[in-house]
Amino acid sequence: AAADSGGGAGVRWTPLFKRAPESFRADRVFRDDLRGGQVKQFQTVGDSLYALTDSVVYHVARGGQGLIIRKIHYGRGLTSYGGAHSIGRDLFYICPLGIAVVNGLTGEMHIVTSADRTITEDWIASLANVESCYDAKMGASFFLNKTQDEMVVLWHTTRTSCVLENSRFASVCHGPDVINGGMDRAFFIT
Repeated sequence: AAADSGGGAGVRWTPLFKRAPESFRADRVFRDDLRGGQVKQFQTVGDSLYALTDSVVYHVARGGQGLIIRKIHYGRGLTSYGGAHSIGRDLFYICPLGIAVVNGLTGEMHIVTSADRTITEDWIASLANVESCYDAKMGASFFLNKTQDEMVVLWHTTRTSCVLENSRFASVCHGPDVINGGMDRAFFIT
């Protein structure tokens, strides 16, 4: 549940190891200042949870009888709602520096440099309109800019990227293949 933090990131939680719904005690609250901004997206990465705001990436993990919430990156937050997805233990998201990849185990961040020019020059004014998804069968991540009608595709097996023009989709998402079962597939919504 969200905690009243005056517009910044805030989280309240109930006991993690017993059934006690709606039991939000004062010792189970995390509040951060306004500089971090509101949480735009929570993303599960391996055994961890990440909370992404405009300027901060928070790592959320169990610790003892509660949660441990810590800032791991400041000034490199998520630029758009729906602009993050996870693949195994890695978090991929769109930030002002480009496409960021955070190792879910160590918290280390790397920027995908092959897409820098497109994101930091061509897309800079419309980063708030970028959504992302992953297709396991294709081994690719998709970053759709709905304003530019373009999509950056990261091909994970070959470690290359490309830009698809005329990508006139309203949204993208991923989930289980409902027809064949198995791996997550990307869905492009018109």
